[in-house]
Amino acid sequence: LIVGGGNMGEALAKGMLSAGLLEPRQLTIIEKSRDRSLHLQSIFPDCISEEVPKDFEYETVIIAVKPTDFPLIAKSVSQVISSRSLVI
Repeated sequence: LIVGGGNMGEALAKGMLSAGLLEPRQLTIIEKSRDRSLHLQSIFPDCISEEVPKDFEYETVIIAVKPTDFPLIAKSVSQVISSRSLVI
């Protein structure tokens, strides 16, 4: 799970996919901006969401948002991690 689909989130996703660390089916990018979501959807089909899916527990969560946005997403991210999750 990558929270934040800005330049940093997009670069991390591209890098992990091109290095073979992830398959596209393992990738979810959360992006709240509609324009940015459309851009990301063209690169990562079926991997973009506007909200953190609540019906899944993620092993790894990468938070790629500006520090001022962190308090807004912290609560929703806390619902999809466990004590064994890696949060970056």
